[in-house]
Amino acid sequence: MTMTIEQQINADLAAFAQDPKAFMNRQPPKTDAAGNPVTGATLFSRTAIENQDYIAARDEQRMEILQPSAGEPGSVSTRAAIASNDKPVNLVDALTYNKLSEMETAGLKKATLAESPWSDDYWAIYKGILGARYADPNFPEDSDWKKNYDYVRAAPAATILASGNASKINNLSPAEKYDALIGDANETLTKKCGQTANIITTKTAPSKAGWVSVTGGHWLLTCWHALPKA
Repeated sequence: MTMTIEQQINADLAAFAQDPKAFMNRQPPKTDAAGNPVTGATLFSRTAIENQDYIAARDEQRMEILQPSAGEPGSVSTRAAIASNDKPVNLVDALTYNKLSEMETAGLKKATLAESPWSDDYWAIYKGILGARYADPNFPEDSDWKKNYDYVRAAPAATILASGNASKINNLSPAEKYDALIGDANETLTKKCGQTANIITTKTAPSKAGWVSVTGGHWLLTCWHALPKA
């Protein structure tokens, strides 16, 4: 009996919880378009794979592709170079451990932060980026950017702010709060977020609309700044 995607995910999560090391070391199964298991094709022998000789052969082939022909300038390495400033000590307040085994011995497989990151959203483009009312329980979060944008425009921030309703004001999007904070009655940032969602999801990259976001910048904000207050 073929499992559904949800069943497969739950089964994998259970296997990971039971034995994380074995789960991470296993080779993911290959399937065809219909979800049926298939045997992957390879140009390398089983001995070359087990001895990891295939790595050198693969790199050699990559170098033939990446390196310029005779007389052409430039070259590309198949490995990221370690720079003089690549030091983990620069990324933390105090570097206490250098090995995973040391961290495990110290009981650091899990921890609870004194201050938890303030949002788990990834600020998807199709939702309206910073114009999404993520705290509003009625916000559509539809795959169609326009339904999300129309919801926001149907109840403008100016009207909600004028009402003095603290709960509804708290549910405004970050862009709307920023526009209000700087006194921008034209809601420049809020409208720009909607325009960006329109352009990217319908013209620039419609096939990627479901996952394109501003996650990187948002993640840094959650690490370095306290939870914004309404």
